[in-house]
Amino acid sequence: EVAPGEARCQEVVHERDIDVRALLPIPTHSEHDNGAYITAGLVIARNPQTGVQNVSINRIQVHAADRMAILMLPRHLHSFYQAAEAAGEPLPVAVVIGVDPLTLLASQAISPIDHDELEIAGALHGAPLPVAKCLTNDVRVPADAEIVIEGRILPGVRELEGPFGEFPKYYSAQEAREVIAIDRVTHRREPIFHTIIPAEMEHLLLGAIPREATILSHLQRSFPGVLDVHLAVGGVC
Repeated sequence: EVAPGEARCQEVVHERDIDVRALLPIPTHSEHDNGAYITAGLVIARNPQTGVQNVSINRIQVHAADRMAILMLPRHLHSFYQAAEAAGEPLPVAVVIGVDPLTLLASQAISPIDHDELEIAGALHGAPLPVAKCLTNDVRVPADAEIVIEGRILPGVRELEGPFGEFPKYYSAQEAREVIAIDRVTHRREPIFHTIIPAEMEHLLLGAIPREATILSHLQRSFPGVLDVHLAVGGVC
């Protein structure tokens, strides 16, 4: 773990009058999207019951200067949020933009709950991944990331999110979604903003490659003769 204040992702700190729309060049990707979206943000949160982290990529619609709506599918992050909300507490999170390709790929690994994907990133690198503690919560983020948005997913709050052009090249519906309140933004001195163009190759391959590995592992347990798995682009991976 990198010492506080020494991580590259914390070279510049914004803590007052935060307007994420002015700080970052967040694009509207498709014609009928309901506003600007962060599409390549790694959402990192800790299990309120065990403290073990989860990393996922979730689409995030920027609503206002310091508020964003997030789509959480019924997976690990959503389970963490449900536990926090049941206790009447917000769920501290970090949205990390601009990481190396192996860490990006590791974020999409399909692993059991309470297996931190940053450890998988370290395994892919062949060395532990340097991390830094957030300035406003206990979440650990990749220390060399470009940009980190620190915040809380609020309990009992929902705002409209969508439509958004999704991976099958169709728009998803507008729904009431959970809301992130932004507490702080940190970044490198000259940060690079990474975005993923929905339904294009980077988006599809990020979904396909980890799923191919998981399906292959499951199949080979029962059918050792299976050599490989390929999720074709023709089936949107």
